[in-house]
Amino acid sequence: MEGRNTVSAYYEAAAEARTGSGDVPQQGGSRREFEASLASSSLDDLMGSLAHIREASNTYFGELLAAEKERMREQAKKPKA
Repeated sequence: MEGRNTVSAYYEAAAEARTGSGDVPQQGGSRREFEASLASSSLDDLMGSLAHIREASNTYFGELLAAEKERMREQAKKPKA
């Protein structure tokens, strides 16, 4: 029963965030439509977060690669013993 209360609380919080009230459709098509729109917006949020992570990751590894290339160039310029 605890899981069911958690799910209900999640839907109420989501409804409040989206509509300004905690009213969640209780049954039928409107409930399914609400759940589908909630899942869709959650997926959009997740995709946006992943895009930011990918961008930051590419920047970080790009800078790391550039630093390594520069280090290799400097190493190549030094006379070998």
